[in-house]
Amino acid sequence: MIERIAAFATAGAMMIAAAVLASPAAAQDVAEIIEPSSRWNLNVGDSSCRAGRIFGEGSNRHVLIMDRLGPGDYFNLVVAGPAVERLKLNAGSNGLAFGFGPDEAMQERSLFLSTFPEFGAALTGTVAFADLSDDAAGETDKDNAIGYRVSAEREKAIQWLDVRTKKSPGFRLETGSMGNIMAAMRQCTRDLMEQWGIDVERHESMIRTPKPLNDASDWVSEKDYTSAMIRRGDQGVVRFRLSIDAEGSPTQCHVQGGTAPEALNDYACKLLLRRARFDPALDKNGEPMESFYRASVRFLLPR
Repeated sequence: MIERIAAFATAGAMMIAAAVLASPAAAQDVAEIIEPSSRWNLNVGDSSCRAGRIFGEGSNRHVLIMDRLGPGDYFNLVVAGPAVERLKLNAGSNGLAFGFGPDEAMQERSLFLSTFPEFGAALTGTVAFADLSDDAAGETDKDNAIGYRVSAEREKAIQWLDVRTKKSPGFRLETGSMGNIMAAMRQCTRDLMEQWGIDVERHESMIRTPKPLNDASDWVSEKDYTSAMIRRGDQGVVRFRLSIDAEGSPTQCHVQGGTAPEALNDYACKLLLRRARFDPALDKNGEPMESFYRASVRFLLPR
């Protein structure tokens, strides 16, 4: 069980600029192999599904967390523990790569270097098991994809997660097959959508997700800062989900996490409900249908 990692929270985050390497990792390519010391734990919340597992013992304990806020291939990843510290990353580091072996290619992607409670140095970011940038569907909207491009069979074949840099062979977390835990995650996201009032079967066969009609960058901007918010120093990221009706109007706003104070969460939702407009989702017959739209906004204090 992983009761103590209920919050997807890190501190002091710093971006590590991390193209896809041509071949999967071989067993001898990593300096350290870390075995699991707990079972997978699935934590089901009102807005997310989280899978977590502990690796290693004593002072060499590590944690792997995968957090999904809805259906699709992408998830919020946390890898934390002493092996991350041993990579000796800093603001100028590059060439950071990770890969889910033995079949998936290593990926170099932008991750954040931060800290995680009880485990220390952490790498976090939004990722998928495979690089999907060359997929026909592209990566234009990771939050609102239709279906899964990484099959259940590919998830079942995964046996480990490798993390390395150009200067370090890094480490491997021996996850074992990801088939069962990811099947549970898929069912969890289906259950979430039912709780949100979504027709799941109709949603899974739809041909278009809701598409913004107006510029999303105008929904919330620096001009919306009030003098009181500036005095308090309010800033942060708001992850949100809008319920969208068959006419393309948002009917509800739900905060799914982030780093902003509650006052900013509420303020963001008021602005989003007032300003955001969409072409509605279309079912397999081309008929408008109710759906949802997920994204995030960042509040930065005006300079």
